[in-house]
Amino acid sequence: ELARKIRAVDHNNVAEIILASHFLKDIKGNIRTFTYQKVRCTSCNTTYRRVPLSGKCPNPKCNGKLVLTVQRGTIEKYLPSSLKIAEEFELRDYVKQQLDLLRYRIDTMFGREKHKQVSILSFGQNGK
Repeated sequence: ELARKIRAVDHNNVAEIILASHFLKDIKGNIRTFTYQKVRCTSCNTTYRRVPLSGKCPNPKCNGKLVLTVQRGTIEKYLPSSLKIAEEFELRDYVKQQLDLLRYRIDTMFGREKHKQVSILSFGQNGK
């Protein structure tokens, strides 16, 4: 918004620089981190490089639940802002295509939309 108010500044260039130097790099880094992440036990807080075959903490005293160390929200946190900037400003096609590729990679990793669990009763009501 500040770049728009200053006449000596090309606001489209500022938006492109912010996307290329911060947002896109962060999203790419978070995708890379997600693919090489470890798992953590919720009880003893020990991290493991690979998921044990049992699916639980291998420590016999613990036997706790394992969770991922990098969550989906960490990867997607800058995506809505980046898409808004891309729509609002005139960016080069190269930057727009990079953003589209990142969105495609995230969609293929997690799916396009979050699935909602619905009640079995809702199917009966629609069929009548």
